[in-house]
Amino acid sequence: MNSQGSGTGLGPTGGGKSTIISLIPRFYDTTSGTVEIDGVDVRDYKLQWLRSQIGYVLQETVLFRGTVRDNIAYGREGATQEANHRGRETRECR
Repeated sequence: MNSQGSGTGLGPTGGGKSTIISLIPRFYDTTSGTVEIDGVDVRDYKLQWLRSQIGYVLQETVLFRGTVRDNIAYGREGATQEANHRGRETRECR
């Protein structure tokens, strides 16, 4: 990961990308060794907080029934209209 807290996982099919991505938010735990963020074992973070800090951009894009606003706000309970607007602006700039 870079100093901004984001990263990209690239590699061949079967290379372990999905496994690593599943270990960071503790969708399952290691059977040996540790997964660390800033030198702290992910098992030492509160699970809800840890998962709230992680965002995923999947290869397959899926839109859910509803408006663009609904899709941007999906998974962000209590998102304000202002946050939703920032999300649209950010997406349009990339």
